[in-house]
Parts: sequence; structure tokens; C-alpha cells
Amino acid sequence: MTFKQVSKGAAYRYYLRQVAVGDGRRPRGKNLDQAQEEAGVPPGVWMGKALPAVGLTAGSRVTHRQMANLFGTGRHPASEHIIEDRLAAGDIPAKAERATRLGYRIQKWSGIDFVFRPPGSVQTLWALSTGTVREVIEAAHTRVIDEVVDQIETGLLIVRRGRDSTPEAPPLTWTA
Repeated sequence: MTFKQVSKGAAYRYYLRQVAVGDGRRPRGKNLDQAQEEAGVPPGVWMGKALPAVGLTAGSRVTHRQMANLFGTGRHPASEHIIEDRLAAGDIPAKAERATRLGYRIQKWSGIDFVFRPPGSVQTLWALSTGTVREVIEAAHTRVIDEVVDQIETGLLIVRRGRDSTPEAPPLTWTA
């Protein structure tokens, strides 16, 4: 497993252009869902214990707009809906927009990219196998990802908000 920080701003576009389509290169203007389907890559899905706190469901598909909001601007994945609701409730536009911000403005990165890669021997076995053997390898790989994410959320990450705060739910995670 490797990991690196995802910088705020345009860095998430790398994921949309290449990673989300199987390390290929998504043609400019091509819809993300269509590009993933053509590349034979399953769509990214949301996972993590904090999803209910932000109105997302585990296993739901990650959209281009959600990634742009969360990783591009550090805002709630459903920012547009929140702004609409706040404006309808009478908030001024600036206050409605502030309600979508996540984290601190001085924070320079918006996430951490964890990459789970089986050892080369396992990759080779998968490539040379068919049917049941591939399914067993894929199931084991998925189980490892689930267990590691659970360990990270329950044992490594603590999220705090505000001055003299107490820990809150762990942050959102995404997998492709």
C-alpha cells in the first residue's frame, strides 16, 4: 500500500483524467461514466463511517461534481443542494456558501490517496488465471481494503472541530 496527500485545487483532476479510468487517459470532454465503462473500470464508490453525517450512502457512486467539490474546493460533496436549501430558507448567498465548507481554509491538502496493490506474484497469478481463481483473488483484495480502511478509521484518525473540541466522526473515504 502506498499513500500521498491530495492537494487542494486542481490536483483532483489527475484522478478524474487518469486514475478513475484505470490509469488510462480520459479524452477531454468525455463523460466520466462513459470513459469508465469503455475502459472496463468499475466506478468509484463512497465508503467510510462518516458518510451518513454528510448525507452519502456507502457504496453509492462517486460523481465528477462530488469530487470537484470535495477535493477541488474542500466543500461538501453535495454543495449545490445545500446552497439551494439554505437560500430557500432565507440565508444570504455568502452564508449559504460558507455552510458547504469543510475543514480549515489554511489547510493545503484535501485528502490522502491510498493505493492498494497486490504483490507482483499475485497480479501475475490473477492475469494467468480464469474464473474462480480470479474471483478468490479479487475477494481477498477487497477484504484487505475494507479491513485496512476500518483500521484507519477506528484506530488512526481523529477529527476535531473548533477550539477545545472533542473528536468527531472520521473523514470520508473513496475507493475506485
